[in-house]
Amino acid sequence: MKRLFLIFAIFAALPVKNGWSTVCTGPEAGIERKNGDRLEYCDGSNWRLIGTPHLLPNNADCGANADKQTYNNVSDRMEFCDNASDTDYLTNVANCGVTALDCAGADRGKQRYHTTSNLMQYCNGAFWVNMGSTPSQICCPTGFIPVPADAAPYATYDFCVSKYHMKAVKKTDGVPQDDGGATGSYYPESRPDYRPWGNINYVDARSKCESLGANFHLITNTEWMTIAKSIENNPANWSNNKKPGDAGFSSSDFIPTGHSDGFCPGPPGCQVGQNYLAANSNDALGCDGTGNVNCLNKLHSDHWQKRTLTLSNGAVIWDFAGNINSWVDPDGLSSTVAYTRAACTPPAPACLQQFNNIYSTDRYTSMSPLMATPQDNAFLPSTNPGPNWDQNGLGTVTFLSGAGIITVRGFYRGGYFAETRGVHSPGDPRNFVSDSTTYDRRGGIYSGGVEQAAASNFPAIGFRCVFRPY
Repeated sequence: MKRLFLIFAIFAALPVKNGWSTVCTGPEAGIERKNGDRLEYCDGSNWRLIGTPHLLPNNADCGANADKQTYNNVSDRMEFCDNASDTDYLTNVANCGVTALDCAGADRGKQRYHTTSNLMQYCNGAFWVNMGSTPSQICCPTGFIPVPADAAPYATYDFCVSKYHMKAVKKTDGVPQDDGGATGSYYPESRPDYRPWGNINYVDARSKCESLGANFHLITNTEWMTIAKSIENNPANWSNNKKPGDAGFSSSDFIPTGHSDGFCPGPPGCQVGQNYLAANSNDALGCDGTGNVNCLNKLHSDHWQKRTLTLSNGAVIWDFAGNINSWVDPDGLSSTVAYTRAACTPPAPACLQQFNNIYSTDRYTSMSPLMATPQDNAFLPSTNPGPNWDQNGLGTVTFLSGAGIITVRGFYRGGYFAETRGVHSPGDPRNFVSDSTTYDRRGGIYSGGVEQAAASNFPAIGFRCVFRPY
């Protein structure tokens, strides 16, 4: 049963549209408003998002409670009803923190404006729970982790990225799809259980992320690189606990590529040709589903298959380097990619693509909008750890073969579940391993591909969404 509470702001008196000013005055502190599909409050100087809007399955109560906040006794959460779509927008407070044990059971469901923190809060029967965030405290939706800002040319703002690849959840009943693809009315959700939403094209992946709300979008290349840099520069992710540039770093040290050897435990875990795995809510189980039981042991060859990596702020992300590729918006403007190819004959030096990590029988001479020349920083790691840094688990970038111009490509990053090849071709500039004992280095945190058409579905490509609180 839900108990309704009055919203401080009189929504009827406010125009409901996106694009409002973010500035508010001191006398408005604590006032709430509806701004499109967002619920916001004034902290005395700026309008802040209350929690994070999250699309839920159809709720019959919403039709009669348009533009109203409700307290859900079952979930102990504040909810907001949007009559336009008969769905609940959940003010998700899982990562927003709590204050002291200073609210009683009798106050359960009540709201207050906390003047010290400039936050809206509600009582869950024991804690006053923050419903928004301040500039110094990023508040992420459930299933998302905070990513700290980096220096230009990478993301100069804090943002939240989905901790897991997005899963397909049916709008009508909230049941996830577990066959790696989905058709019909589904929304994306970052959750550990069930297998990633694959077999989706770049155009649809963008649309699905944006459907979650005004502050959601498909991860951009700038944001991807920010995460990759954070992982690369954290010694804990390296096999010898030393990052490039540290004393004692060896060119044989590596970052795990995650699930990439094609292993399939069989139904219902995965299917032949679609061997990507569900994740686990326990970050200590980074080997889950891989069949590599020693993958947490950095001295064991199984360590290549470890699925979890850690950002500089301690946040853990699953399958960033492997399991399933991820569609990426190359410039944040929903662009597609075009590039020019020039043929060469392996093993000519030109075939090394100016990057030591790129395998192709051809090379590109320009790429838009990612870069004007191959020497740009759209793919490169912070420090080149060795002459063949694809051997360090950092990845490769692949293109279509042949000479000419390729257009309207979708851009994807990371690796997928079956990067191992039984035999390396004679022209492979990375022909350094015995055929079936180690892994083809196409997977990794800096891997990328521009082979697939933007409107083409591909089973081994999924997606991640990003949420920006401001």
